[in-house]
Amino acid sequence: MLVRETDSNIREVLTDVARRMYSSGMVSAYEGNISARTGDTVLITPTGICKGLLEPDMLVEVDLEGRQIKENGIFRASSETRLHTAIYKERPEIRSVCHTHAPYSTAFAIMNEPIVSDAYPEVRALYDEIPVAGYGRPGSDDVWINALGIMKDHHIFLLANHGPVSVGTSVWDAFLRMESCESIARVLYIARTMGKEKELPSEEIEALREQYKRKFSPLIRP
Repeated sequence: MLVRETDSNIREVLTDVARRMYSSGMVSAYEGNISARTGDTVLITPTGICKGLLEPDMLVEVDLEGRQIKENGIFRASSETRLHTAIYKERPEIRSVCHTHAPYSTAFAIMNEPIVSDAYPEVRALYDEIPVAGYGRPGSDDVWINALGIMKDHHIFLLANHGPVSVGTSVWDAFLRMESCESIARVLYIARTMGKEKELPSEEIEALREQYKRKFSPLIRP
């Protein structure tokens, strides 16, 4: 059952989703991070802690510059915190950011290949395409700087040689978008190992892209 998050239960929701990231194989022991914005502060998963073992009081609170607001024992904010806060500052409507190393999506990222297909209608209708941001060393400012242009116009994108990042108006929104991306990447991998994709007619592709622009484009602001 999906629990609707509120400011009072946001720690529990983040912890639940982080555990699902781990149990579904989207992250291994020390990978990935997820956050939620509440006002002018952000709750984010700590660095070096397995998401499957996360507890609500382990989450770290930072400001929109990525600075930890208060000590939290041994727990320190994720090394990718600046990526999260850059997204929140660029897109005020966003309330959650999710970064994983989901295997099939990450394989596209390692290849520096966008996730796009003219044979799979949901790709064009939901995302048009899932692009790749330029490489930045994990934990460095180059990660978010290279992603700035892409994060403005997409709900999900790939960090080159690293993995996917999704955003949403809620924690569940961001997570389910990540799950959708991984499913699409897996299907495309299977189809391409089986042979050549059967592309849809160009007029159908344009219709699907128009559907995306009307319903799902980030350019449509709440």
